Amino acid sequence: MYGDNTDVFGFYYGILSKIKKKCKKVLIIGAGGVTSSVIVALKKKWRLKKIYIANRNTKKSFILKRKFGKVIEVMKLRNLQIFKDNIDLVVNTSSLGLKPKDKIKLNFSHFKRKIFIDLIYNPEQTFFLKMAKKFRNRIYSGLPMFIYQAQKSFKIWTNILPKVDQGTYKLLRRYL
Repeated sequence: MYGDNTDVFGFYYGILSKIKKKCKKVLIIGAGGVTSSVIVALKKKWRLKKIYIANRNTKKSFILKRKFGKVIEVMKLRNLQIFKDNIDLVVNTSSLGLKPKDKIKLNFSHFKRKIFIDLIYNPEQTFFLKMAKKFRNRIYSGLPMFIYQAQKSFKIWTNILPKVDQGTYKLLRRYL
């Protein structure tokens, strides 16, 4: 048997490759299946000092800590309101935001001129990203990751690497 995972590729080339700022400390909200891939891509791009993982259930976060070592610090999701460390990047890997009324209880006023990524691609601008933008943070939706995952999947199956351009985004947005 043989398996592939396009998450690392999609996150790295769809989003991280567009970020020029060097990041040292990252906050990840969520500890589900894609979080491991996000951590691998982050470590590929930068030498990180700390990755905070905030999740409803810390059991999954501690599994990630065992897997990735001392760079990971586990925290409870409910502690986000008081979180104040000097973070460079915040990534939402959770499903919070799929519904328009979903709100991540983060004190956005503690974060200014940072980078926020929400892996949710529909809606493209979640409440999380709207709030981050309100406080002059740079924002990225999960749409580029989704597109680059599809590109990599197509390459795996056909050995053809399709071009990704603005037309790709325009076409996809029409169907979301």
